[in-house]
Amino acid sequence: MQIFPPYREFWRLSPSKSVAVHCVYDNEEVGDSTKQGAASTFLKDVLMRIIRAFGKTEDEYLQALQNSFLLSADNAHAVHPNQPDKADPTNRPYINKGIVIKYSANQKYTTDGISGAIFKQFCEKAKVPFQIFTNRSDMLGGSTLGNISNSQVALNTVDIGLAQLAMHSPFETAGVKDTRYMVEVAKLFYPPPFWEGRRKLRNSLFVKTAFFWSEKEKRTKGKIAQPVLRKTRDTISAIRIEEE
Repeated sequence: MQIFPPYREFWRLSPSKSVAVHCVYDNEEVGDSTKQGAASTFLKDVLMRIIRAFGKTEDEYLQALQNSFLLSADNAHAVHPNQPDKADPTNRPYINKGIVIKYSANQKYTTDGISGAIFKQFCEKAKVPFQIFTNRSDMLGGSTLGNISNSQVALNTVDIGLAQLAMHSPFETAGVKDTRYMVEVAKLFYPPPFWEGRRKLRNSLFVKTAFFWSEKEKRTKGKIAQPVLRKTRDTISAIRIEEE
């Protein structure tokens, strides 16, 4: 569910000088510390190779990361009709009611005030609903690939998901409408003109699921590098290197 929307728009990009990266990790649930898992240097190594291909230095790579935004797209727990008490009493996501923005006081999710506000703007621009998720305060939840990968590639990140029932079971259940909502947001992530008129991002590298294009970039001629990483059900999509 989470892989399809950004992957679909990723392959519809027009040629430009920007570099789009859609990162899908392997071994989630069984070993993020493997050589191709979220805790490995895989994404970091790929991004560094891209930077070097553009003739950039390591310092410029670090600067690019600080000007970047990462969208960590996993799924989210919906309120289960058989166990409604397991959900937070205030923040209660439901299937087909919008994309879920996930918060965690213990930082198991990466969302903060800034990244959450940025993603809400995407939803408002795409005219799709969004919901808020937090674990019940007396129940610990899991983490996400965005949080794990940040230990290697530190970026301003938001954790989002589509509401579902029975996560990790053989009968996971989710909504078709939510998938459509994610497609509409992904359309804004990759093409222009959402960031047009905002602070100019120079030497910027947008990573998992990041997609900010300007009209200028759309008109820029050139080839686009689109490295496809590995295949699994969780995503970390990435995004661009902008040059004058």
